[in-house]
Amino acid sequence: MVNRKPFIQPVMRWAFVLAAFCFSSSLRAQNCVDFLLPQYETWSEMDVVYGTAERYNGTTATLAMNIFKPVGDENTQRPLLIMVHGGGFHEGNRNQMNELCQWYASRGYVAATISYRLGFHHVLAPVFPVDVHELIRAMYRGMQDCRGAIRFLKERANVDSTDVNRVAVLGGSAGGFIALHTAYMDQPDEKPSSAGALGPILLSPRPDLGPIEGTMNLNGWDTQIQAVVNIYGAMRDTSLITSHLDPPVYAYHQSQDPVVHCNRMKPYWALVPDANNPLVDGSCAIQAKTTMLNFPEQHAVFHIYDGDEHDVHNIELVDQEIAVFLNHHLCQVTTSMEEEHRVADFVIFPNPSYGMLNIESSRPVQSVELYDMAGNLRKTSAVQQRNIFSIDATGLPAGMYVVRLWTDAGIYHQKVVLK
Repeated sequence: MVNRKPFIQPVMRWAFVLAAFCFSSSLRAQNCVDFLLPQYETWSEMDVVYGTAERYNGTTATLAMNIFKPVGDENTQRPLLIMVHGGGFHEGNRNQMNELCQWYASRGYVAATISYRLGFHHVLAPVFPVDVHELIRAMYRGMQDCRGAIRFLKERANVDSTDVNRVAVLGGSAGGFIALHTAYMDQPDEKPSSAGALGPILLSPRPDLGPIEGTMNLNGWDTQIQAVVNIYGAMRDTSLITSHLDPPVYAYHQSQDPVVHCNRMKPYWALVPDANNPLVDGSCAIQAKTTMLNFPEQHAVFHIYDGDEHDVHNIELVDQEIAVFLNHHLCQVTTSMEEEHRVADFVIFPNPSYGMLNIESSRPVQSVELYDMAGNLRKTSAVQQRNIFSIDATGLPAGMYVVRLWTDAGIYHQKVVLK
């Protein structure tokens, strides 16, 4: 919703803080640590138009993005991070996220900050929606625009040297709403009734807003993402999260945020409790849902701070947490492994296998993940500090996969073949 200041304003002096954090972390065994630390110069393409769409009042919005890239990284398969600004769905602009995009580009990402359709039918002053449908419709339009931006960026992957299988969306406040729904509203029947045709309001028509994918840049590319970051945003309903195989989520929220509550409340619950706003589920409610669905620990990372501001209490710390979270989920799964983490540390048998993989590790294992060679998570299981366990890959297509084990000493990788 409304940002009191742009979310995360990074400065280079944080580099030593992040470096200390990273090298003391259990992630040190991972083979893409380069995405944790700022190390590259950056350059940008500003005001890149990615489409047009009809606004709430029937006028046409021209939508653009700013794209930031690293210089000198020599990587043709960069992870892609799309950022969505806040502003209560009626104000704000993509330039609020420029500095954060530059920060992530210096780590090796291609980072894009997007515009989306702003505005809704509202009373004159202050700006509050005329009924409970308007915020949902505003969010829905923003989600459609975000999906159009994803397809646009996937289509130009060769131009930006990005990997279309390593994409994340990060949003703050209203942008968090858009990011979450982009991640989890993925079935046509999940379209809210508020996004359908409604009776006119203030003498203005309210037509059906169309499919969840929108109609922008229908170029054959999908809008799947591998991770989502929510900063004090919310969801219309956590029922959209249906499986522990849904995209991993990082969320930051203050427990008594007066604009978007951490649990299920109306936006602006503490400021204008009688406003025409719908009930929404904040990060605490999302955490409860991911716990119920047994999301692996690394796939549902929540920082719930005991506070009462619509803000981030410790920008450096939250930036570190997001960097580590994204590094894990957007790390390119390769066939190489750290020399110190080879077969001597664990064994997987039979390999090749017809489906059942038995694993014995010299260290207690927290969780195990199975990825295909495109980097898509296909199986995951929390094994609760065991040394001997199995993962059932029956039914997966034959081919090569990568097993990733989480231990207190780091992350281990090994190739396996399914027949």
